[in-house]
Amino acid sequence: PTHIFLQPILGTGNKILSSYETQLLENPQNTNLSKYYEEYMRMQLLEIKNCNTYDLSNILDDFHEPVYFDNGHMFSNGNKFIAKSIYEKILPFIFNTPESNQMTVKTNMD
Repeated sequence: PTHIFLQPILGTGNKILSSYETQLLENPQNTNLSKYYEEYMRMQLLEIKNCNTYDLSNILDDFHEPVYFDNGHMFSNGNKFIAKSIYEKILPFIFNTPESNQMTVKTNMD
């Protein structure tokens, strides 16, 4: 199956922002994408049939380290955390196929 992940961006969820992240969000030169995010998710992603959609926009709520490099990109700690979350979501699908019986998965996620 197809899997679509809605990633967190600066301003989505309830993450307590660092001073740097707060500056990014409040900078009038930066576009605050979060105000369009919920509408986009509702109108676009949830309408797609025959695929699995995952909303990860709140996944950083309990993450206390700075993660955002800019409004939509993360430092390596955030990227690693998101990658691990995606891995955990798709792993059951990987091992639920005939091909998976012959696969060995090695990961360096921890």
